[in-house]
Amino acid sequence: MTPANAAERQNSVASRFWHAIKLVQIRLRIPVALLAALLLVGKWESIRNVWVGWGRSFTLERAGMGPVSGDTEYFCPMDPGVVSDWPGKCGVCNMALVRRKRGEASALPDGVVARMQLSPARIELANIETVPIESRSLARVIELDGSLMREGKSLVVQAVAQMRHAAWIVPGREAQVSWPDEPGKPAVEARISAVERVADGPIQRLRIAAKLKVGEPAAEVGARVRLLINAPVSELEPFRSRAGSAPLSQVLAVPRSAVVELESDGSAVVFVESAPGMFEGVAVMLGPRCGDFYPVVSGLEPGLRVAASGAFLLDAETRLNPALASAYFGARATGGAVAQANPSARPPERRSTSPSDRIEQALAQLVPADRTAARRQARCPVTGKPLGSMGTPVRTVAEGRVVFLCCDGCAESFKDDPGTYLSRLNSPQAP
Repeated sequence: MTPANAAERQNSVASRFWHAIKLVQIRLRIPVALLAALLLVGKWESIRNVWVGWGRSFTLERAGMGPVSGDTEYFCPMDPGVVSDWPGKCGVCNMALVRRKRGEASALPDGVVARMQLSPARIELANIETVPIESRSLARVIELDGSLMREGKSLVVQAVAQMRHAAWIVPGREAQVSWPDEPGKPAVEARISAVERVADGPIQRLRIAAKLKVGEPAAEVGARVRLLINAPVSELEPFRSRAGSAPLSQVLAVPRSAVVELESDGSAVVFVESAPGMFEGVAVMLGPRCGDFYPVVSGLEPGLRVAASGAFLLDAETRLNPALASAYFGARATGGAVAQANPSARPPERRSTSPSDRIEQALAQLVPADRTAARRQARCPVTGKPLGSMGTPVRTVAEGRVVFLCCDGCAESFKDDPGTYLSRLNSPQAP
């Protein structure tokens, strides 16, 4: 066999071999694809776990972080509802998560007895609506049945009231006299001339005399009348003392539907929306109810939004989930006793403090020199929030300058780009 024939024969064998492989490939491609799909479906959980583990290890390696132990978790100080088993950034505010021991509870601000965060879906399902706290002209209208008497040349209405109205009924207060037996007869003006406490057996009552301003109304002596006393809240203590030399016609008021657990001493709980979806049960002190509103003595400030609808559902949620604040939202009640741990009790003493008071209390934890510097700086350069609003400010040094941050969560962002945040402090339009 010549070399040319041998080479031709080898080419022919190689050609037939490759044709056979292509034929097998064509014939088996569908069964192989089906087999691969079956293996993928059957082993999907194992494949997914391997992929997630590899991706997590790769992320931690790039971030320079090691594995986290089982007793450690990470949370966002700005959005306590964000809790993770791994380090990272908050999905709400993009701040670095802060490490803590699993289940460790950070103290709630003074005056806050509960804290919870709800998703928009749960807020809509529970029909929770918030309204701003505003100043209103509040007054209580007291209606008393009396009789028309004559004292000398004056006509006087005599009536009896319960002792609970003692603060509202005082000599000199204006009143109106109407005639229930004569609906078409116009009411006349009167002024309370005397208030006397009398004993009706074991019960104390108020005997009231109101002198009519008109000379001779078309009414018989002894006729049954109705005395209407309109008592403004602004004339009661402590609101009257706050007015000073300027007259006070309006007082800060909270809707009746927003008040939870009103006690006999006026203490109550109101749920304030401190952030979108974040509600804090704030201890407040209220005055006597006037219609659909309560005057606020202390604990709230104008502009805060309170849950006017669904407040009792929020309170029930904190009671039904005793570990809600400590296990999920990263907070516990002040005073050592966790309010949520005992559904039948609240902290024994509720101190009604405003946000400005809580800021001052947080700043008081600093040494005098740092306290002065923090007050001068006023706001956190990272978040723009007032220093002290998130607890005791965090002291750090950058470029030879002492800077205060609102919380530990801002430290990571500040270290990444201190120049940008220092420029905010130097700018006249700093946050």
